[in-house]
Amino acid sequence: MLYFIGGSGCASLSVYLTYYFRGFPGGYKVYALEKEGVSPGGFGFGCSAEFWNSYTLDRMTERNLEMLQIVMDRHGAALAGIIGTSEGGPIAIKLAASQPDIPRLAVIAAGGMTMREALTILARRRNQESDLNTLLTQIDQDPLATDRFVLGMTHAYWTSVLDDDPTPDLKALRGPVIVVIGAQDQNVPVDSARKAAAVLRHGKLWEVEGADHLFDSPTGNRRAEVMQAVGEFFNAE
Repeated sequence: MLYFIGGSGCASLSVYLTYYFRGFPGGYKVYALEKEGVSPGGFGFGCSAEFWNSYTLDRMTERNLEMLQIVMDRHGAALAGIIGTSEGGPIAIKLAASQPDIPRLAVIAAGGMTMREALTILARRRNQESDLNTLLTQIDQDPLATDRFVLGMTHAYWTSVLDDDPTPDLKALRGPVIVVIGAQDQNVPVDSARKAAAVLRHGKLWEVEGADHLFDSPTGNRRAEVMQAVGEFFNAE
């Protein structure tokens, strides 16, 4: 049994969850919490006002903590661990740190930097640091707005994630953790994943050669290969 936290946007879990777990070993029941304001079966092409009004790191973490507690109360030791991908990575880290009994954690396409640090690195690589600073100033001028957008997300969302530092939670983790990132990821710097792995007590880092944030690579998409390896990690004694 696993608890899964997905990436950004308002696509319904019913649309992509089965696809995402292709390659993962059979025999697992997966629990995941739909985001607020998401239409059943929706592909995420247009997000509702309810979604945007609730879409902050604090709110998503709070709801997932409540759901995880329900799962643990019902199933206890049957829970093998947590998987968090992309936006769900930092939330998964928070959940695992809050529950010492979580056996294992997989962090996929995410890392150990604040979002501000990560964005700055990416902008610097593209010679767009000045543009980023302009956008950050816009957010600071109206930080809680849920109807103003920067880089596809609301000001309120960015305010909630920009300076959230996962380092204390990463250091608090006691069980084994695998961190997986595409070596050519342009959404999350590889340095962020390396930072996460460096502070873990029992961490393993896999940089998937040639792969981007979605694990597309010149030889094809490698997500099934990633999920197979993550499954082997959970199956390990």
